[in-house]
Amino acid sequence: SIAIAEQLTAHEFYLFEKVRHSEFLSQNWAKNISKAPNLVHSIDYFNRATYWIASEVLSHHDVNERAKV
Repeated sequence: SIAIAEQLTAHEFYLFEKVRHSEFLSQNWAKNISKAPNLVHSIDYFNRATYWIASEVLSHHDVNERAKV
């Protein structure tokens, strides 16, 4: 699980590193996706990864199994 966490973190950093400062201005990501493509992609990746992680943890009914995930 540490290796997975490291890979997820490395990929998220790679995506975030591509975000330009201007993409944060005036909430461009919410108004016009084309003005903030890297930020939108980073946000989308984060949301998909978070959903996947939560789904994996909650797919185990036993609390002890959840803790292992």
